[in-house]
Amino acid sequence: MSKDKHMDKSRDKHKELKKKSKDDHSKYKEKKKDKSKEKKKDSIKDKNKEKVLGDQHKDKSKKTKDEKQKRKKMKKAVRTRAAKAGLFFPVGRIHRLLKEEVPRKTRVGATAAIYIAAVMEYVIAEVLELAGKDAISKKKTRITPRNLCLAIKNDQELSHLIRATISEGGVVPNEFVQKNAQQTQQRRRDN
Repeated sequence: MSKDKHMDKSRDKHKELKKKSKDDHSKYKEKKKDKSKEKKKDSIKDKNKEKVLGDQHKDKSKKTKDEKQKRKKMKKAVRTRAAKAGLFFPVGRIHRLLKEEVPRKTRVGATAAIYIAAVMEYVIAEVLELAGKDAISKKKTRITPRNLCLAIKNDQELSHLIRATISEGGVVPNEFVQKNAQQTQQRRRDN
């Protein structure tokens, strides 16, 4: 009987272990289910947030005309000084460079930069106009340094204002001077 008792004890232990393992396993499954439920809840919350954000994004795209006009007015308020003055040259940059060049503690007025920018823009427009006419007369579509040089040298006021050497500009042909000299010599002979 001792063997039977021993066997019974071992069976009982075995049964108890099985029960424990089943209980542990069931507890493990319950925990896993709880975690999966929490994950599902979190994912549902995330989806709801995305829907809300998506709705807000859609609302932004469907603005009324009044809101669009307000935005345009706000954008118009932020204008550069060059745009306010009706210039293409950068007034702010010229003002900054002016302040760097004058001695310390010397005030540079705001209108000084606008004035200089306007003058520079005018002179450059004149030079480009004359150079463009020169290029068109030679049946070219591109303004070259040669065109710029000839435009400056052939205009009396610009040649007096701009006394610079333009790289790859060449020299002004002496034909005009020779023609004028010949005309004056013929007039003298005729008289």
